[in-house]
Amino acid sequence: MNTFLQRMHHIDTQAFLWIYSTHGCHYHRFVRNCSRLGDGPLYFIIAVLLLILEPQFGQAFFLTALLAFSIEVSSYLILKNIIQRDRPQQKIVGLKALIRPSDKFSFPSGHTGAAFVFALLVGQFYNAFFIAALIFATLVGLSRVLLGVHYPGDILAGSLLGIVASESALACVNYLQWI
Repeated sequence: MNTFLQRMHHIDTQAFLWIYSTHGCHYHRFVRNCSRLGDGPLYFIIAVLLLILEPQFGQAFFLTALLAFSIEVSSYLILKNIIQRDRPQQKIVGLKALIRPSDKFSFPSGHTGAAFVFALLVGQFYNAFFIAALIFATLVGLSRVLLGVHYPGDILAGSLLGIVASESALACVNYLQWI
């Protein structure tokens, strides 16, 4: 690993330790529930309910979400398997994560990426709920650090991935509407 990446990893580890040890996980149930809500089924249920029950934007939301999540998940899998960054508990002696992660590597955070895809699409189609969705996405990302399965840099990368995936999907949908 080159010097720049070593320094970035060191800073990320120090930030992780500060958040994890200083703030701890005093609200275990709340933090675990935030993480669990970011697992994915909630997004699908909401999108299907909007498709069925909301005639104005439901179909557009559903189709755009399908494209955005396809971009996010495929990019997340490619990045995770190329970068192969170990999770904090594999690198920090004595650290035990509070949950079992869904896969081996940590960068980027797929939970955070998906949460930000959802938040940005909600903001695009249902602006009145954007702040609540953004808070939710932030809580999902923070919960992953508090549970000990991600570094803060993983969360930052996941949020950026979610933003790029949702913006890409929106651009594709807008382009196809003009054809």
